[in-house]
Amino acid sequence: MAKFLVEGLGSESDPAWRDCFLNEYLSVGTYYNDHSTCWEDGNTTTVRCGGEMPRSPEGVKPSDECVESSGVGDGNCYFVDSTHSNSWRQLRIHNVSMNWNYVEYDPDWKFNATDGTGAGLQHYELYDIAEDPYQIHNLYDRTPAAVRAALHSQLSEYFACRGETCP
Repeated sequence: MAKFLVEGLGSESDPAWRDCFLNEYLSVGTYYNDHSTCWEDGNTTTVRCGGEMPRSPEGVKPSDECVESSGVGDGNCYFVDSTHSNSWRQLRIHNVSMNWNYVEYDPDWKFNATDGTGAGLQHYELYDIAEDPYQIHNLYDRTPAAVRAALHSQLSEYFACRGETCP
């Protein structure tokens, strides 16, 4: 594990065990808020939430079939699974010295970075799960460029590999 990060941050105690893995999600843009409701406690939760869950800017029922727009804020439904912002790949690192979650977002699903740190993509997230299990504090912007480059490189390697070629 330490080979992909800055010297001394990882552990080589059991090189046969995989301590990094890839998760990925390609949005297809077909899931919109058509069946969600406010959690109901049997009494007043829906009323306290402001009424029935809105499905679109038009309210509870959109006037037309839900279609994801190409612009920002000009659609007729609230999409949960937007092709504009919900396609990502994730490197999960979990070993004796690290418990990190690193995510890169790219709506085009190409992940063509502009430099070795992975810059140029839509959005990045990095969390230390041991310190922040609910992933509230994104550490990416405060992470040194060398570590960002190592994370991007490792994630790219996992994203490109197949079967026995995976690290």
